[in-house]
Amino acid sequence: MSENRGKFKTVFISFSRKFWYVPSDVIQRSLEANIWTNYLFKSPILEIGCGDGKISKLVFLGISQIDYGLDIDSNAVEIARNCGFYKEVVCSDSAHLPFKNGSFRSVIANSTFEHIENLDSSLNEVYRVLKKDGIFVFNVPSAAFKLNISVNYGSNRSDMLDKRLSHINYFTSDEWLKKLKFIGFNSIKTKEYFSSKVLDVWYRLFKIYTFKIGNSELWSLIKNYLGNKFYIKNLHISILERQIAQVIMKNEKIGEKMMIFISARK
Repeated sequence: MSENRGKFKTVFISFSRKFWYVPSDVIQRSLEANIWTNYLFKSPILEIGCGDGKISKLVFLGISQIDYGLDIDSNAVEIARNCGFYKEVVCSDSAHLPFKNGSFRSVIANSTFEHIENLDSSLNEVYRVLKKDGIFVFNVPSAAFKLNISVNYGSNRSDMLDKRLSHINYFTSDEWLKKLKFIGFNSIKTKEYFSSKVLDVWYRLFKIYTFKIGNSELWSLIKNYLGNKFYIKNLHISILERQIAQVIMKNEKIGEKMMIFISARK
């Protein structure tokens, strides 16, 4: 238990030093990265939804380099191409993957499939580009995530959150299981994480740091105009590492879980 707490604290610190101006992201990405370290992936690896690569480099701690990164955002793709974490990065829709059948032994996606409109087509494409016995691992917020926000903060707040984060897909573990089985995946395993108590902390911080002042959100103003004020940065890091990390470690084991890790084989 103490070993797991120590591993999480190390991961948490790496995110707090890099993304201190968005505390909610530090919480979420640290919990994700902590779980990703439990998986081993064989090359060639495809990451769907790589963005600019900055978060992926920290989230996928056990991977030294990914063969292909893919994202629909052309600007993010250009940055990812120069981040040193990918051999190749392509700009494409996940529903039309530009790869031959059976190209990859591993396909991974971190907090991506909740955003995808053509979900069934994208899942079928993942199946197509995987080699026989290849593994597909991804994580998403569950149906409980949306329900929790709706019940505790109101359906209007839940809708606003979905709009801000571009969340469109919420399913239970069983619903994901049925979708993947229908496509042909087997050996499907799920791991639920991100407790309701952690979600409450995350959402409160999210509301504060995405509060709009003029045309900009607070986190952006802090990063762009106060980032060079070391006392502001150090204060954030201190609170995150001395207080918030302890709260997360204490409460992650308590209550219903709001997010899901899913692994499946072809």
